[in-house]
Amino acid sequence: RLSPRRGTHYIIDIAKHVLSKHQNTVFLVIGEGTYKETLQKKLFSENLDKNVKLLGYIPNKDIVKYYSVSDVFIMPSDEDAFPRVLLESMASGVPFVATNIGGVSDICSQKQKLFTVPPKDMKQFSVKIIELLDSIEIRNMLIADGYKRVNDFVINKALSIFKSKIVNKTLPEFNPFG
Repeated sequence: RLSPRRGTHYIIDIAKHVLSKHQNTVFLVIGEGTYKETLQKKLFSENLDKNVKLLGYIPNKDIVKYYSVSDVFIMPSDEDAFPRVLLESMASGVPFVATNIGGVSDICSQKQKLFTVPPKDMKQFSVKIIELLDSIEIRNMLIADGYKRVNDFVINKALSIFKSKIVNKTLPEFNPFG
């Protein structure tokens, strides 16, 4: 979703910083939303349209193709509860840089947490991207770690964890009508 709460407004600054060190980097931005037209105009005015490609809506069944050509996935969101895209990134073998919001720290391994940054800190966010682009060793370590970590979220395992947390607790009576 291309909206400020998803961090779309940070893409220009991130791209400028990363491109200052890695001039051939291409950012693939997937999604539609309220900020798309504004972002497109800013990309042209900043002469970044060659390096930042707005691809629009991509069906979920085709997303894996885009992960497969990526070196790093970025999620600069200001808000998100449980970002499934990080699980997709791990399952696809793509290390990520993300803002530490919502359930991000619950999803990440200890090693992956080193590539999360506070919300709105796009300078540090960009530094982490550059660190990954500079080191195939770190990327490979995070890829292996991601493959292990994503297995904790396989549906049967996740369901088992969820059940174990509620089975031994007495749930309060719930009456949706008051």
